[in-house]
Amino acid sequence: MILAFLLIVVVNGETLPNSSNWLFANALTCNRAAYYVESGATSPQQKRGSQKGISAYCVPKSVSPNTKLWY
Repeated sequence: MILAFLLIVVVNGETLPNSSNWLFANALTCNRAAYYVESGATSPQQKRGSQKGISAYCVPKSVSPNTKLWY
């Protein structure tokens, strides 16, 4: 088993059903994706506030070594 980071997205209090597919190889890329989802930003230079009713966060998860991960 290896350590991956799972992106959880919550919209209006409901966790998106396909969140289990969003596995990242490290915490930095996962947290960057969470920021983009929460803020609606499309680049690191774009500064935006949070979108109403949308939150995202990362949790560590053990996965098999052949699991497809985002980098």
